[in-house]
Amino acid sequence: MKHAWLLALALLGPIVARGKPATDAPLRLDLSWRLSMDAQGHVTALTAEGQTQHLKIPEIRQSIEQRIRTWQFAPGTLNGKPAPTQTTLKLDVSLLRKGSGQLQITFDTARTGGEIARSTPPFIPPTLLQNGFHSGLVVLRISYDADGNPTKIELEPGAPRASKILAHVAIETVKRWSFRPEKVSGHGVPGTELMPMCIFVTPVDGLGRMTDEPKNCDWTPPNTTFALSQGDSLAINPIARLLTEITDHGK
Repeated sequence: MKHAWLLALALLGPIVARGKPATDAPLRLDLSWRLSMDAQGHVTALTAEGQTQHLKIPEIRQSIEQRIRTWQFAPGTLNGKPAPTQTTLKLDVSLLRKGSGQLQITFDTARTGGEIARSTPPFIPPTLLQNGFHSGLVVLRISYDADGNPTKIELEPGAPRASKILAHVAIETVKRWSFRPEKVSGHGVPGTELMPMCIFVTPVDGLGRMTDEPKNCDWTPPNTTFALSQGDSLAINPIARLLTEITDHGK
């Protein structure tokens, strides 16, 4: 599930809608499931997270989940032996309408790992609010224990650098969060996540409208082909791994 905020001097800012894609362009979705597998790496249970409007369409959800259930995973191990494992499966999926009312579903990327379980909006110090416009992308490397409590939060080396105050705000914010770790035989496993956080503070006019627009908050981790957006995260060395090659598979 993604967690995102839009911050302004007003306590509640306006909702910013994205433009609709062209009718002949694929609709790209970020979807996630809580996935359980047996010791052989076969999917035994799927629970969709976020429940986007597209997953509420039975034909789309059934088609995607039927495909996922055919995939082969490498589970975690306990005492050196493969064991039942729970993980979060995140997918980047493209939907393209074809002739005769058909829908092509393409799996672009897939990744496993832990997930953000509980988040809170950043606390913006009054001094920052008084100084007008501030914007920055902060990329954090977050380690958490077997219960999902953060144990170490630091700036990701090589990522774009934000101001010290925005970095401080981001780190102090995540200290109050909790994560849902992967589990092996019911036991949580410590993990590490990379996560971009975009903090955007701008004045509003007399009608409550923002005087500036949010900047692009996507960040592409090194050696990957996809970008992480606000509220998304990437697990470092996840316990469960997808073995099936899923790119260029469509329906």
